[in-house]
Amino acid sequence: MVTTIFSRYDKHRRLLLDDILASIARLPSSKRSLRSFRLSAEQHIQMLTALVLQLIQCVLCLPEKLGSPPSNSNQPEEGEANVANVQNMDPEVVVATRYDTAVRTAVNFLSVFLAKCGVKNNEEVDYRPLFENFVQDLLSTVNKPEWPAAELLLSLLGKLLVQNFSNKNVDMSLRVVSLEYLGVVAARLRRDAVTSQLRTDTIDQLLKQVREDTNNDSAEETKPKKHKKKKKGGDKENEKENNPEDRIQLLQSLLLDYLAVSSPSDPALLHARHFYVAQWYMEASSDITRKTSNNTGGDAPQSDEPKKEEKFQKQTKTATLRK
Repeated sequence: MVTTIFSRYDKHRRLLLDDILASIARLPSSKRSLRSFRLSAEQHIQMLTALVLQLIQCVLCLPEKLGSPPSNSNQPEEGEANVANVQNMDPEVVVATRYDTAVRTAVNFLSVFLAKCGVKNNEEVDYRPLFENFVQDLLSTVNKPEWPAAELLLSLLGKLLVQNFSNKNVDMSLRVVSLEYLGVVAARLRRDAVTSQLRTDTIDQLLKQVREDTNNDSAEETKPKKHKKKKKGGDKENEKENNPEDRIQLLQSLLLDYLAVSSPSDPALLHARHFYVAQWYMEASSDITRKTSNNTGGDAPQSDEPKKEEKFQKQTKTATLRK
């Protein structure tokens, strides 16, 4: 219910975040009751962390139809009116606006929460252990496909920590705390990066299996046809296998399909799926702008990268409409 209100009613978002920040001091501190939200059989996180991640992800909840003509129904309520207005907007504007809102929501929450770690209120509540638990939860969820907002929060947190540490006007206690948190996050992400490099064989095997299944399905559909063109098609497949961009897009498609298939049992996964689509779309748009400006700045010939990114943008926009 909270995510539904947060996604549909813009005016209530600040109130909900203020209530969450005000209730942080009442979080349980004992290890037994600290992490009650189950990620897997062996991993659990705090309910606070799960709620914040879901609230940020639900901001990117996109309507089933974008750019559709307005309906002639009766005057809708506030939430329904917002949905109707969004459907009539340019899809690119909708995605960019909602992603920017999600980023601003994350920055506001992290800024207030981190600021509480530098001072103590009248009740002498120490927010540093609470923030440390929150950071550990983000590190536990950053590699989980169901929690794409964790990566965004850690990225924004790193920028805030660097700003606090570099700003001499910030209280010294907050600067020291920022440096400690920055070291914890950097060490954990570095360890995960090294571990992921050791698992490339698993990803290669997965991609190989997917391509084999796709080829088998295509062969079943084209059995009556002649097989002379198979060699050329095989050459193209080999080129795709060696193309890093095609590998990434295939993995992204697999991730979106996984979330779409799993969303009926957990509607929150649909928000995660839309979050990925919006995030990849914004990254592709940024790459196009940067590469276009680099090409126009000199006499070097333009590369094919912007065209490939534009193709990816079309794919991601189409993916938002499929469940």
